[in-house]
Amino acid sequence: MSKFSDLYGKKEVPPPQDDGDAPADPNLYVGYDANRNGRPVMGFRIAHKDGTLEGFMYHSLNHPKFQVRGGEEFLTFTYTGAAIVMSGRGLRQIFDALMRHTLKAIYEYDGRPVKDGAPVITKLVVKQAGQGGQPGVRLAK
Repeated sequence: MSKFSDLYGKKEVPPPQDDGDAPADPNLYVGYDANRNGRPVMGFRIAHKDGTLEGFMYHSLNHPKFQVRGGEEFLTFTYTGAAIVMSGRGLRQIFDALMRHTLKAIYEYDGRPVKDGAPVITKLVVKQAGQGGQPGVRLAK
């Protein structure tokens, strides 16, 4: 019996497959990656422009919020002692993928060219509780 059998060991089930999206052009910036087939995932990662990666599991994520203030888009959520705040454009697409649990990655803008109309995360802050400063998390101007 293969390792890809169902709970009762009766029916063969194929191994999980990627969502089948073609690889992105490495010369263009992409703001996020999501399963386009709608299959939920367990978590997602944030890739900062300095190369740092942070992982987030959906079961520990709280209060995702999308809003537009003064013409600028913001996406915020909390995660087990951390507050995550980002601004940019096209963030509603990322919020929707987050709510469907299909979001696989968020990428902070790194200076590469951007396809017209594509989401862009221009500012991104992940702040752990107890790191000092004033209550609340603000993005630097």
